[in-house]
This record gives sequence, C-alpha cells and structure tokens, in this order.
Amino acid sequence: MICCENESSSGSGDTDSDADSLLLEVASPGLRREHRSPTDTSAGTDAFAIPGAFGTLDITGARQVEPPKMNDLTSVVLPGDIVNILGGNVWGHCGMITNISAVLQFPVLLDMIPADKHTGKEAKVEHLDFDVHVFMLDVMQSASNMPDIFISQLAVVVHPDTKEVCLVKRVQSGLAIMLRRSHSGNPMIVEILMSPFSKDTLNFELFQHVANEVMTAPQNNNWSKRTAVRAFLRHAELKPTKHRSERSRLNLATALESCWKARPVCSTVPPRIWQRYLKARSEEPRAPLPSMNLAGVKVQRGKGTDAHLLHCGRSLGAESGMETDSSETENGQNCFATDICSSTADGRCGPSNGMQCKDCKQAQWSLPSDHPDPRIAFVEDVLRLMPLKDDRALPEELCTCLVATGYWTRLDMRRRAPAHRRTHRKSVTI
Repeated sequence: MICCENESSSGSGDTDSDADSLLLEVASPGLRREHRSPTDTSAGTDAFAIPGAFGTLDITGARQVEPPKMNDLTSVVLPGDIVNILGGNVWGHCGMITNISAVLQFPVLLDMIPADKHTGKEAKVEHLDFDVHVFMLDVMQSASNMPDIFISQLAVVVHPDTKEVCLVKRVQSGLAIMLRRSHSGNPMIVEILMSPFSKDTLNFELFQHVANEVMTAPQNNNWSKRTAVRAFLRHAELKPTKHRSERSRLNLATALESCWKARPVCSTVPPRIWQRYLKARSEEPRAPLPSMNLAGVKVQRGKGTDAHLLHCGRSLGAESGMETDSSETENGQNCFATDICSSTADGRCGPSNGMQCKDCKQAQWSLPSDHPDPRIAFVEDVLRLMPLKDDRALPEELCTCLVATGYWTRLDMRRRAPAHRRTHRKSVTI
C-alpha cells in the first residue's frame, strides 16, 4: 500500500524533510501490519542529536527489478543482521533487518558536494552512476519520536566507487536519487553486521515468532531517555570471567530476562531479539556438540571461564615451534588461526582463559549449546554470540562487542562474503 503524507521542505539539501513526500508502507511478510510505520529512522542531524524518524523514499516512476549480478545485497544479507547508521551523530543509530522488500531502479544517482568555506568552493552536484539499484531494507528499530518499536524502510545503494552502503533520498524535480549527507557534510553510511547464521542454520519461523513477541510485548516500548543515559554511563559487555560457575550463569539468565523489561533505545532492539531467540532455541531439542573440530582433532569443553567453548588443546603460533601457514604439519597438529586465537600462557587452544583456534571456533560456530539445563545453555550461547546487556548498550559498543566475538562480520562489498554466507543466493524474509 502506498500512502501520501506531505512534509515541509527546509530548503537544505541534507535535511530529513526534503524530497520525502510519498511514503511507502509495505508490510514485511510474517510481521503484523499494525506495527509498521510509514517512516524510517536515521541518526540525528547534529553531532549530539537524538535519533528521530523521517519520511521514506518517493518511489514514483521507479521500476521494481531483479537484483543486480554485482553488488547484490540480497545475496548476502539475512533477517537478523544489524544496521548501524553512521554520520548523523557521534553514536550511530541501530536497527535489525527483517527483510529486503524490494529492489528498485532509478535512472541517476547524484551527490551534492557541500560548499567549502575555507577554499571558497561552491556546492556542486555530481553524477555518480546511472541505472542505479536501490535496496529497500525493512528495519525493526526504536526511535525517540515513535510510540513503540516499529518497522520502517531504509533506502540504500552500494556506492559505485567506495562500495559503502549509503542512504539515499529522492530529488524532487525528477527521477534522480541523491546520497543523504550528515551534519558534517559526509555521506550517511549504513554499516551492516552479518550474524553467524546462514539461511540453513537460522530457524526463521522461531526468529519471526520472537520478533513479533518483542514488538507486541505488553509493556511500555517507548524510546527511553533513561535507558540512553544508562547506556552512556555503563558498559554493556558481558565477560565470561565473571560468570565461571553454573550458579553464576543461572543468575545471569535471570538478570538478562530482567533487562528485557526495560524501555528500549535503538541499540536495545537487536540484542533483545537475538537473546530471546537463543533462549527459545535452548528450550527445543538440541544435538550434542561435535566431538572433533574441522581439522579432525578431538575437542572437549573448556574449564571455568571457557566451559562454554570447545577446545582441541593444540599448540598455537610461532612460540610453540609450529608452522602457522596454510600447510598442515606432519603430525596434523598445526593451528592456522593465530589471527583470531588468544592462546593461554602455555600457548594452547584452551582449556581455560583463552579463545578458540579457528578450527574449533568454526566447528562450534552458531550451533546451540548442548548443556542439559536449558537456562545454562541459553547463557552459554549468549556469552558466545550476543554478550551484552540490552538495557545499557550504545550503538558503537554493540557493534564493537559483536565484532570482537569473531562470529559477527562487518559487510564489506569490496571483498568476498564470509564462508557461511556464500551459499546464500536468495533473499529470505521473516
């Protein structure tokens, strides 16, 4: 359904109100229509702005087309991936992708280069590309001027030169689209964090159910200034060293469930949905974890802090005299993952106070914990895959924390997709 809503224009080429009069409202499959909003959210319009909602792209005259063969977001992005809009303020603005609902083609992509008061150069418009593909991302998020957690659309393109994912807007006078620029004058970048799941390993039906539960929860889901202040003053990251025993992990399960009752900010939404998904998954039948890693070496659970991780006990790195290139040694005990390994004092993969080698990490990857207690299994998965409290996370800390796990990957369209996403060739919706 297409809805019209007039917005005033401020005359600025970079404001949220310009060229966004026709609003697109297309319900995401599987998600309730009454929770959609005809607006999308960007980070604010100055360095310390609070995120707010603004109108989506005017699609009049645009053609819906098949995804391009090159720079195709639908081939790598899945529901549950996280977006962080950079450039609108110093913190960013987060949301969670639920779908790529359409790929549209516009004749021209423009960019308005701001005037430079230091050199005296005037503002100018440049033609960046022609026959441009625009991806409409359905994103679940929380914003300060919306009454609830909602789903909106972000219109993005892959920049023809930098390959960054950029926000775009419609030029009022024609079919051209233009890069959105922030208060600093730079293009607004949409950073995408890909989850460790693939179309084969994510339970889409369960994930959809959890997402709907979060949106329809019988509690106040208005954006919260109090939560924002808490996020600014406290650290959200969960450290396994503070949850070594099973008793402490049971206590953490209760604490996480309590966090879910707090009113959200933008960076609350993705971890809340993912943690509730991991909890729901832990309550279903789960297979035992692998007994060998990808190198065919036997593995077992670590001890204490690393009780939630699989370790092979192999020597790591040059200190052990083992080679670290891509050729396995004669006894087969080489570890090739020194780029992601944080070995223990004795230079081994585990069994305590150290991260996994690459083979052990990839063997465990997104598999659920096989601990017999579902609540402990839930916490073990959280400590690996979403290790933070959702009621005190700023966008930057959320992204930094997830990338540091080694399971979440920043999308880089200049490089090949991560191994677990290379078989994904068709957009999936929830």
